[in-house]
Amino acid sequence: MPLRYADLREFLQYLEGRDQLRRIDVSVSPVLEMTEISDRVLRQGGPALLFQQPRGRRPALALPVLTNLFGTPGAGGPGHGRGFRGRPA
Repeated sequence: MPLRYADLREFLQYLEGRDQLRRIDVSVSPVLEMTEISDRVLRQGGPALLFQQPRGRRPALALPVLTNLFGTPGAGGPGHGRGFRGRPA
Protein backbone atom coordinates (compact mmCIF):
# COMPACT_ATOMS: atom_id res chain seq x y z
CA MET A 1 0.00 0.00 0.00
CA PRO A 2 1.59 3.34 -1.05
CA LEU A 3 2.33 5.97 1.56
CA ARG A 4 0.17 9.08 1.29
CA TYR A 5 0.86 12.58 2.56
CA ALA A 6 -1.55 15.47 2.85
CA ASP A 7 1.11 18.00 1.85
CA LEU A 8 4.84 18.68 1.66
CA ARG A 9 4.98 19.67 5.33
CA GLU A 10 3.65 16.25 6.37
CA PHE A 11 6.15 14.49 4.10
CA LEU A 12 9.03 16.53 5.60
CA GLN A 13 7.92 15.58 9.11
CA TYR A 14 7.91 11.94 8.02
CA LEU A 15 11.47 12.25 6.64
CA GLU A 16 12.72 14.13 9.69
CA GLY A 17 11.35 11.46 11.99
CA ARG A 18 13.39 8.88 10.05
CA ASP A 19 16.60 10.94 10.04
CA GLN A 20 16.28 11.67 6.30
CA LEU A 21 16.00 15.47 6.61
CA ARG A 22 18.36 18.02 8.14
CA ARG A 23 17.33 21.58 8.89
CA ILE A 24 20.09 24.13 8.29
CA ASP A 25 19.51 27.09 10.63
CA VAL A 26 22.50 29.26 9.67
CA SER A 27 22.40 31.88 6.92
CA VAL A 28 23.70 30.39 3.66
CA SER A 29 24.13 32.01 0.24
CA PRO A 30 22.00 30.35 -2.45
CA VAL A 31 24.50 31.39 -5.13
CA LEU A 32 27.33 28.92 -4.48
CA GLU A 33 27.32 27.85 -0.83
CA MET A 34 23.97 26.07 -0.89
CA THR A 35 24.87 24.21 -4.07
CA GLU A 36 28.22 23.07 -2.71
CA ILE A 37 26.76 21.90 0.61
CA SER A 38 23.92 20.04 -1.14
CA ASP A 39 26.30 18.38 -3.60
CA ARG A 40 28.68 17.18 -0.88
CA VAL A 41 25.85 15.79 1.26
CA LEU A 42 24.25 14.06 -1.74
CA ARG A 43 27.55 12.45 -2.82
CA GLN A 44 27.86 10.99 0.68
CA GLY A 45 24.34 9.53 0.43
CA GLY A 46 23.10 12.09 2.92
CA PRO A 47 19.60 13.32 3.66
CA ALA A 48 17.45 16.05 2.19
CA LEU A 49 18.36 19.55 3.39
CA LEU A 50 16.07 22.41 4.37
CA PHE A 51 17.94 25.72 4.38
CA GLN A 52 15.81 27.89 6.62
CA GLN A 53 17.72 31.17 6.28
CA PRO A 54 18.89 31.65 2.69
CA ARG A 55 20.87 34.88 2.39
CA GLY A 56 19.85 37.26 -0.37
CA ARG A 57 19.45 40.84 -1.48
CA ARG A 58 15.89 41.02 -0.17
CA PRO A 59 15.82 39.31 3.24
CA ALA A 60 12.10 39.95 3.68
CA LEU A 61 11.41 37.84 0.58
CA ALA A 62 13.73 34.97 1.46
CA LEU A 63 11.94 31.63 1.62
CA PRO A 64 13.28 28.33 2.95
CA VAL A 65 14.98 26.22 0.27
CA LEU A 66 14.64 22.43 0.12
CA THR A 67 17.36 20.44 -1.67
CA ASN A 68 18.17 16.77 -2.27
CA LEU A 69 14.56 15.80 -1.60
CA PHE A 70 14.54 12.91 -4.06
CA GLY A 71 18.31 12.58 -4.29
CA THR A 72 18.65 9.30 -2.42
CA PRO A 73 16.50 6.17 -2.30
CA GLY A 74 16.09 6.74 1.45
CA ALA A 75 14.40 10.07 0.92
CA GLY A 76 12.90 9.57 -2.53
CA GLY A 77 11.23 6.19 -2.13
CA PRO A 78 8.49 7.27 0.30
CA GLY A 79 7.76 10.32 -1.85
CA HIS A 80 7.05 8.03 -4.78
CA GLY A 81 4.79 5.68 -2.84
CA ARG A 82 7.54 3.22 -1.99
CA GLY A 83 9.28 2.39 1.27
CA PHE A 84 12.81 3.38 2.17
CA ARG A 85 15.51 2.05 -0.15
CA GLY A 86 12.89 1.52 -2.87
CA ARG A 87 11.08 -1.39 -1.23
CA PRO A 88 7.28 -1.44 -1.47
CA ALA A 89 5.67 0.42 1.42
